[in-house]
Amino acid sequence: MSATDGVFDNLFQHEILSMISDFRKIQEGSKLTSQAQAKELSSILVQAAIDKFKNPKGKKTPYQRKYKKTYNATWEGGKEDDITVLITIARKIRVGKALREQ
Repeated sequence: MSATDGVFDNLFQHEILSMISDFRKIQEGSKLTSQAQAKELSSILVQAAIDKFKNPKGKKTPYQRKYKKTYNATWEGGKEDDITVLITIARKIRVGKALREQ
């Protein structure tokens, strides 16, 4: 998974890992193998990040912690920012004998 800072300002690492794990558990063989699955998972993560800044009441975010540490002031919820997620699926492929000999 790769993402812009808008994701990491709004979601903690453990939240991201939990969402990925939960998503994998409901997939056949607990694996991500298709573009459709990658697109669905990225949408779940993007919506979770957006929800943190649109509905901040009572929600903790990494940005909130950084703001407190930097300015010694209170910030509620997340931060509206660019939010992009890219899910990459690595696959093993078999190389034919003719290709190996080249």
